[in-house]
Amino acid sequence: MKVYKTLSHLCEIQRLAYQQDDERCSRDALHFYLTVLKLVVEYHHLFPPAMLKKVSKKAMYGNPYHSIVSHMPELYRIISLRSIVAEGCERMFKSIRYNLQ
Repeated sequence: MKVYKTLSHLCEIQRLAYQQDDERCSRDALHFYLTVLKLVVEYHHLFPPAMLKKVSKKAMYGNPYHSIVSHMPELYRIISLRSIVAEGCERMFKSIRYNLQ
């Protein structure tokens, strides 16, 4: 059941992150914060830091986790995350293209 809740929270975060600009409202900003808080609680129940033996803490609580938990709700409040995701993907494809040449 905890895995289902964690995946449900991740799906809701993804829905909010890729939301159209005309669908955004101030209520969704609070909903984003609360959903991230629920995700953190469920994630810590599934993967307690003290119980990690085979996987490093950096792998489980590293940069992607930190970005979702700390920065995404704050950025959502200020700007549309769809534009940030698109720019990040463009930067990634640019570096891939130069590596292939």
